[in-house]
Amino acid sequence: LQMKLRIMREEAERAERNTGSYFRNCPGVGLQFFGSIEVISRKALQTWAGRGKACDGSEDGKMGEDMWLERCFDKLQIAKLQDVDLLSDGYC
Repeated sequence: LQMKLRIMREEAERAERNTGSYFRNCPGVGLQFFGSIEVISRKALQTWAGRGKACDGSEDGKMGEDMWLERCFDKLQIAKLQDVDLLSDGYC
């Protein structure tokens, strides 16, 4: 796992925008960012922390934190990277 995360970190650094990056960990359409493991760059967390009300919406209480966070990251234009081999559970 440590080597896999190191490779993911290097990939994230290459793709890094001013807003940071995160890894979608589940294939398909719809929710692709599941909570059993979430890989998020430091810069993405800094962008998220400074979001103000940019991610607030009327649907907030109707979804889990993973869906809310994925939608928020997308609104903040945080770079999406894909690694579907990191997670394997019944929800993917």
